[in-house]
Amino acid sequence: MSDNKTPIKKDVALLIRDTFLDNEELLKAMRAVALGLNPTEVQKSLVATAMANDELYGEVKQRLLPSLEYDYSIGQIGHPWAGVQSMIYGQTADTISQSVGYKQISIELTQKALELFRNPDGEINVDPTPSEDDPFQIKLLGMLQYMEHIETQLSFLYAIAENHRETKEQLSKKQKKDNTQ
Repeated sequence: MSDNKTPIKKDVALLIRDTFLDNEELLKAMRAVALGLNPTEVQKSLVATAMANDELYGEVKQRLLPSLEYDYSIGQIGHPWAGVQSMIYGQTADTISQSVGYKQISIELTQKALELFRNPDGEINVDPTPSEDDPFQIKLLGMLQYMEHIETQLSFLYAIAENHRETKEQLSKKQKKDNTQ
């Protein structure tokens, strides 16, 4: 829903690193909760505990469902509806309806996933089965876009953490050195 090419503030990168580095289990648990993959109680607890950190939750929310805020750095602003204009400009009414409809479903599912990250006892229904009652397959497209979006953003969190691995190791070495002096 927003691109991954924008710079990220150092404090945000460090928060993400400290949470997700060598913690792929948390990312998998988040995926299980977000995609309704029958997460275990342990996985639900892992997600809820991590997302109890308001700062982390805010960054994850901004990554999954960006909002327009004044104080975001240049290049960081986004909006869930960004990009729709290229899908609908000059298109037929059916194409516009399909594009807007499936984007709306994707946004609603993302909102639900964010709620579940804080309270994972609810459920989300992500069933990308085509339906005869939906000739334009709006539900199918929305769910597929949502699943791809969740996976992309979780991968982005993983990449941020991995990209800052050296920094964490350097900090650890520096702390050890300081403690011996």
